[in-house]
Amino acid sequence: MDLSDLPSIDGVAWRMFRDGDYTDVTRLLNEDLEVGGHGTFVTVEGVTNGFRGLEGLDESRDILIVEADDVAIGYVAAAPYKELEGLQVLFHAGRVTPAWKRHGVGGAMLGWAQGRLNEMTESEVGDKLMRTTGVSPSTTDFMVKNGYEVTQHEAILVRPNLDDIPDVPLPRGLEIRSVDESDLRLIYQAEVEHFKDHWGASVESSTWWENFQDEPNRDMTMWQIAFDGDRIAGIVRPHINQEENQQMGRKRGYTEDISTNREWRNKGVATALIARALQVQRDRGLEESALSVHVENPHGAYRLYEKMGFEPHSQMDTLELI
Repeated sequence: MDLSDLPSIDGVAWRMFRDGDYTDVTRLLNEDLEVGGHGTFVTVEGVTNGFRGLEGLDESRDILIVEADDVAIGYVAAAPYKELEGLQVLFHAGRVTPAWKRHGVGGAMLGWAQGRLNEMTESEVGDKLMRTTGVSPSTTDFMVKNGYEVTQHEAILVRPNLDDIPDVPLPRGLEIRSVDESDLRLIYQAEVEHFKDHWGASVESSTWWENFQDEPNRDMTMWQIAFDGDRIAGIVRPHINQEENQQMGRKRGYTEDISTNREWRNKGVATALIARALQVQRDRGLEESALSVHVENPHGAYRLYEKMGFEPHSQMDTLELI
């Protein structure tokens, strides 16, 4: 879809992505947190890593930037991918700064993304589905008016303190081992395998391993990895976003990337690892912890996190075109 196909909106200019634009994309993403308290604070490094983890994304062709007075006021990215069951997902994601909502900008961006995705997958056969994720409640209304429906909810949960952390023993036969760079590939492969039966699991991209290695805020000394001999039974990879804490004036850690080998589910592995992860964060001087979870997770993750002291904070939606 060419830029010439986009409508003329007074004061608005359309252009394709160029080097340096992830700074503006990061600013636009963080506005959701600043204005409505939705989502989590992101950094330029994290946003760059996330976008470059999208299989086949050509930044110069698949990310549209919207400007007013030479300042970025919105963006939208289009990147199709395949789920493990064969579904072709036509994924798009974008943001518009609040002052420019209800000016026709969002509708034009959505039309561009849909057109671009249809172009990219024109020769593909099989089932296709248009999807967007990480949508704040105010934008959900806009998407519904454009023919989408909410299909999943992602909750941000916060444990408001790190007091009274339970001491939960690991199941018999497992042990916690400290890990280093030499273990990274094994941990990555285990995590990919653990998540294969989760909602939206997709075909492994050639960029995943590279992005796993380049994750911002990675601190392997905080990770809690449970070993069953030479195999990994469970993983929790907590981290600290120091820039977020500085910007938001708080001391928060993240208890994220929680996964369990199917043979060890419902045996207390995740509970024990989460408890240890919370203890590590407390020992680092943090005062609270957060995580994200699909509310509809079939493995009972939401209930487990509530049991471990996490409370609902905000919610983001996944929507699909009817």
